[in-house]
Amino acid sequence: SSSSLDYATVVYREYLPPVSIAFDPTGVRIRFSGNPENRYAIDRSHDVNGPWSKIATPTTPIQGVMEYIDTNPPVAGAFYRTSAP
Repeated sequence: SSSSLDYATVVYREYLPPVSIAFDPTGVRIRFSGNPENRYAIDRSHDVNGPWSKIATPTTPIQGVMEYIDTNPPVAGAFYRTSAP
C-alpha cells in the first residue's frame, strides 16, 4: 500500500519597501513608502531578533510617504521595522 501527502503553505504579505532611518535634532526620523491611507505599525527593539515593541501606528498620507520621528529613542541605539497591523 502506498500513501501520498499533499500540502501547501501560503503566505500573503504586502510588500513593504525598506525603511530609511536618520538622526534628526528631535530624535530618530523613520521614513518609508506605503499605500496611501493604510495604517502601518512602527516597531522598535534593542536586538534585531526582538522582542519588538510597537511605538506608533500612523496612517500613510495621500502622497504615500510616511515620516515618523521617535522623540525618545534609546541611548544605546535601536532597530526599527514596519509592518501592516
